[in-house]
Amino acid sequence: MNVSDGKFGAMMNNMKEKDDCYSSTLVIRDLASDDMRSYKFIVENVHGIDSLQVNLTIKGKIMKTLNVIL
Repeated sequence: MNVSDGKFGAMMNNMKEKDDCYSSTLVIRDLASDDMRSYKFIVENVHGIDSLQVNLTIKGKIMKTLNVIL
């Protein structure tokens, strides 16, 4: 698990069903309304590079920490 001590961090999760397959979790601490924006995720390994852009929208009560699994 790799989580930053700052506002944003990431965790790499091993997928038990598949060898050498992982998912990632974005962690946003002290979530606030100004965190609603576009985020771009970039992954790279020996097979190449890929990216995903997502828009974060907060609906309802703001939680202290948000975990987004990609």
